[in-house]
Amino acid sequence: MSYKNRLFPGAAIELIISEGEYQGNYQTRVDTVEENALAIGAPYYQGLILPLRAGTGLEVYYHDEISAYSFSTFIKERTAIPIPLFILDFPNNIRKIQRRNLVRIRDDFPLLYQVAGVNCLSDPRPAKVFNISGGGLCFRTGEKIEQDARLYLQMKLPGGQINTFARVLRVQVFENTVCHSVSAVFQDISEHDRDRIICHIFEKQRIMRQKGLL
Repeated sequence: MSYKNRLFPGAAIELIISEGEYQGNYQTRVDTVEENALAIGAPYYQGLILPLRAGTGLEVYYHDEISAYSFSTFIKERTAIPIPLFILDFPNNIRKIQRRNLVRIRDDFPLLYQVAGVNCLSDPRPAKVFNISGGGLCFRTGEKIEQDARLYLQMKLPGGQINTFARVLRVQVFENTVCHSVSAVFQDISEHDRDRIICHIFEKQRIMRQKGLL
């Protein structure tokens, strides 16, 4: 099924660059939509237009009120007239992600993580979860973790422990500290464990509503 009609001029999208010098997440908007091409505003990086070349592969994420969508694509060309744009290939194979997996809340519970090597895992290291969704989490640690690293997580939720692998999407360092904020997406997680996380989120939201915090 194609979800192309969910994109329109002015729609907000997120670009994910998974490798190279400009790895990271970038926010921008759709300029024009055609059958096989999508023109988007060229994002900015450190005050300058992101200098991505034609042929660069990337992932596009966008959403509506019900679901989120993503697709893999590449930059077909760049143009600067009348404004800086990237022209992307617009494929038909667009993936749908249930938005319930993306509901995110601030949380605070302990976490153990291990960095996966080629044939082994590192020793468990403690961290503190900052927020969580059915699709991933953000935690804080005093140790440096590389972007795209594969982690094995042991999460101690109130309803019991959940163990799963995850991939690091981005790492931010708090200025003048040794604290790192790590955002990761769950990988190979069972739907049962994902549902347990979502139930935990809904319960936290229910309690917060009762207290007038939502």
